Amino acid sequence: SYELDARFTSLDLGRLLQNDALPTRITGTTSIAARGLTLDGFLGAVSARIVEFSLEDRALLPFTLSLNSRLDADVRTIDIVAPFAHARIAGRYTPSNLIATFSNITSLLSTTAMRRASPFTDSSSSNIEYPSTFPAEVDATFDIQLSDASPLNVFLTNSTFSTRSSFRGRIESNAHLLRVTADDLNITDLLIRADSHTVAADPCIAKGIIEYAIADSIPVVKNIDVTASCANNIFVDKNVFHATELRVSGTDSSLYSYARCTVNGIYGLVGLTSRYRYGQVTLSIDTVAATVDAAKKLEWVSLGKATVHARNQTFDVSGIALRRKDGETVTMDGVFSFDKFSNLRIRARDFYLPDISKFVDLDEGHPISFLSGRMREMDLSINGTWEQPVATMKLHADAGKKPAHVKKDVPGFIGNRLQHALWREAIALVENDITTVPEVVRTLFAA
Repeated sequence: SYELDARFTSLDLGRLLQNDALPTRITGTTSIAARGLTLDGFLGAVSARIVEFSLEDRALLPFTLSLNSRLDADVRTIDIVAPFAHARIAGRYTPSNLIATFSNITSLLSTTAMRRASPFTDSSSSNIEYPSTFPAEVDATFDIQLSDASPLNVFLTNSTFSTRSSFRGRIESNAHLLRVTADDLNITDLLIRADSHTVAADPCIAKGIIEYAIADSIPVVKNIDVTASCANNIFVDKNVFHATELRVSGTDSSLYSYARCTVNGIYGLVGLTSRYRYGQVTLSIDTVAATVDAAKKLEWVSLGKATVHARNQTFDVSGIALRRKDGETVTMDGVFSFDKFSNLRIRARDFYLPDISKFVDLDEGHPISFLSGRMREMDLSINGTWEQPVATMKLHADAGKKPAHVKKDVPGFIGNRLQHALWREAIALVENDITTVPEVVRTLFAA
């Protein structure tokens, strides 16, 4: 055991350890009462008062920090107390194994996301490196209270970060399994600014579990069940996400995802199952719903299960069918990529022409607002590239007209002859300043 009191002035850690991310000036005092000199052997207390902590262009206000590490039987407890955070880590672990486990968690989450995203990007899952085993035994619980994250900004160059949050959970690891349990993640507020982007959030909560196991020397997701929600708003630049809810559950081979949210006033919901196999993702979309304007009945729901096969940034879609409330049905099948289309077919049925005014704002008296009838079917086929698409469209419309019987042949149809008489009178009414063109149109359609 030993005791140590030290004072340091203008200590340049960046130069000492040859790391530009470390502070260039540290001034303060520290007291240590402990035993053990190695990372895993250290047990005791450390207290420090830092009056100067700065890099070249930024610095922290003076602060105090205390750390206490103790071992009861085989249970280690580390308490860290600072003005901006309180943390307790307790369980059966060594600090070096805990650090290695954190590194593994970061690596596994990153590689899992990259592997899942590889069919949608230009990256290959074969280039992803995986840990073939996990560190020795770790079983640790965490209780972290972060009251002010601003001190982290001293290490950030092109961004700022601020949050008040708390986390309680557990990490378990052995040679063949790694499990992370989040019993409670509460974010009271969040603000991130990076370059020209801003993310801010009202209170959010999350909880869940993710478990990895080694299979054929490759870590796979054995179990995942995560839920997250934000009852109020999340701001991403100028976009507002309201009442966001997310759930992900399943295994490495089959993952179910459910999400709903209102984005800039537009409500959306989706539920789907993704299956990953050898660089290909198959999405089975069970539920889709969207509401743009409920008053105008601009609400869509899916009519059945749709499938999307994604591989090498190419998407083969089938069975996509959406129906608008009291309106048309739209279906889509075919193949497309980020470069081209291949027999992509979009069909719409039973679109009532008066509904055009629900999608676009028309001036009063606009001729389109007086249209009647319906489009029975539109069949659009698209090939070619995004820059030069080749489209073929078949259209079957019903104007709601009925045939008339003509007793003998005369120049023109009955409707044409009547229209010409109305046309001549309409021109005369406008030329003689009796009325205006919109009033003539309105009167004709009203009659």
